[in-house]
Amino acid sequence: MRYSVIYLTKKRSGDYARREEFVECEALRFGRGSENEVFLGDPRIAYESLVISHRPGGFFAEARGGGDFRLNGKTTRAANLKAGDKISLGPYEIEILPADENCDFRLSVELVLPLEDDLQSLQERSRISLAAAGGKRRWSWLLFLLVAIVFVALPIYAHFSRDTTFDAAVDPARNERSFIQKADVLWNSGELSKPHQFIGESCQACHVKAFEQTPDSACLSCHKGIQNHADAKKFPAAAFTGVQCQDCHKEHNGPREVLLRDQQFCVSCHAGIEAAGSVVTIRNAADFATAHPQFRPTVLVNPEPRKFERVLLKQARENSSLKFPHKKHLDQQKGVKNPRTGKVVKMVCADCHVPEKNGPGMKPIEMEAQCEECHALSFTQGGVTRELPHAKPEEAFYRLVDFFTLETLKEQGATAAEGTVTRMMPGRGGAAEKTESPAEALNAAEKDARTIAAKLIGKGLCSTCHQTKFENDTFKVTPVLLTRNWLPKGRFDHKQHAQAQCVDCHAAVDSERAEDVLLPGIETCQACHGGESTSAELVPSTCVDCHNFHLPGRGAMGTPSPHPSGKGLRPLDEVLWKMNRLPPVQSPPGANN
Repeated sequence: MRYSVIYLTKKRSGDYARREEFVECEALRFGRGSENEVFLGDPRIAYESLVISHRPGGFFAEARGGGDFRLNGKTTRAANLKAGDKISLGPYEIEILPADENCDFRLSVELVLPLEDDLQSLQERSRISLAAAGGKRRWSWLLFLLVAIVFVALPIYAHFSRDTTFDAAVDPARNERSFIQKADVLWNSGELSKPHQFIGESCQACHVKAFEQTPDSACLSCHKGIQNHADAKKFPAAAFTGVQCQDCHKEHNGPREVLLRDQQFCVSCHAGIEAAGSVVTIRNAADFATAHPQFRPTVLVNPEPRKFERVLLKQARENSSLKFPHKKHLDQQKGVKNPRTGKVVKMVCADCHVPEKNGPGMKPIEMEAQCEECHALSFTQGGVTRELPHAKPEEAFYRLVDFFTLETLKEQGATAAEGTVTRMMPGRGGAAEKTESPAEALNAAEKDARTIAAKLIGKGLCSTCHQTKFENDTFKVTPVLLTRNWLPKGRFDHKQHAQAQCVDCHAAVDSERAEDVLLPGIETCQACHGGESTSAELVPSTCVDCHNFHLPGRGAMGTPSPHPSGKGLRPLDEVLWKMNRLPPVQSPPGANN
């Protein structure tokens, strides 16, 4: 979320000095602590006093630290907010302002009850000489001993007296300890991150040995599947020899990510990665706004066998075996006529593309959910309508063969007892009559029915959307393989871009072929996203905002990487399969290895 915070300071003349800051965060925190987005330096304010965040019902304010606040003159601990509301938080007054096009939420902060005169008077009346209280030396030794006992001796005692023979989750009653027994929490440098808060006070889960930093083995005991960043045989620096997990993943910094977001960490290698020569296929990258290569999507160039290639965006074409013109379906002038109802419908992207409930992408397109309303698999013969199954071409084909064979025998108008029958070609009325035995008529009728069924389905219904071919008196439909992620080495969340229109990024209204890769160019992203240091109009974006550091198929951390020859290195299509980026049409070679 983008918040606008306006600080108001009243001058002696009665006018106000105004300073506006924009803050990018999920929740806006107020308090005297330096980690708060809105710093309130008055000593009458708690270190964290108030949090404003966005919820499904709008923006919401919640008191922290056991305190409360006044909203429009009424004391409360939590409330929904709207423009015009006024919050009294200690000596500060916060007014909610209407949002504008530059931010999602605006507010002003003013110190209405300054403490300057009262604080100065209190300090003058509270001065006590150390000499009058017993002398500096005595107090120095007393405070030294107090600090040594409370912050050194007691934590050491608590650590070595801790009972580690039980599981606190199984027997929480045994985890009730006195202050002295849990005095080692005084060494806690800060709150745990959200993913690690389940550890609670079980410090020994990570801090295996006293007075030593957390070893990698403690991290890998839980994160066993974490992968290397690159093949250490090709890039020795990527082995990170001598580097520990905690060098990059900083804990005890509160409910924030433990990731290292510093762009320079990635740029130190990737700014000149092409200098490594033929061992790399990626391009130099240093800053998203000024030094990042154009996107190169990974597309399916041949569905049988499954073959992927990473190509230039302007050359990208995907052979998914599907026929689909976006332009015809998104025509807002003519619309699309629904053959069932006869009504003209003006379709939009959301009619077919549905966001995943708990994922960053879109749900796979399904015939029954998105297409069947207009593209019904049915045929009518003799006033009777038949529905055919989708994705089962052989079953649909034999249903038609049985139907036309039965209809042909009904049209014969004779019985086997008469010895001969008069057969008519199905679909040709009374033409092409021929007198045959019942067995001959049945075989010929089945052959004729196969021809008509193949034309009706293979060259009719199915070929409207699919690539089909006719072999051995039957037709086949080439399986559809739609790549769900053209940038498998990147990361993109559609939910975080819900405020944008689909056509702002995807040129679907002009696409006439399913082979078109409707991936926007990097310049579309750069219209909103800048580098790590950018202007206030752009969203600061570092490497880890879009790229994972630990990559699949690179071997587990702490173990040798796959050999450069390719032995042990999974092919890209299998990696995508493992990452659930491709639809499960058929298992690729080695998928179960």
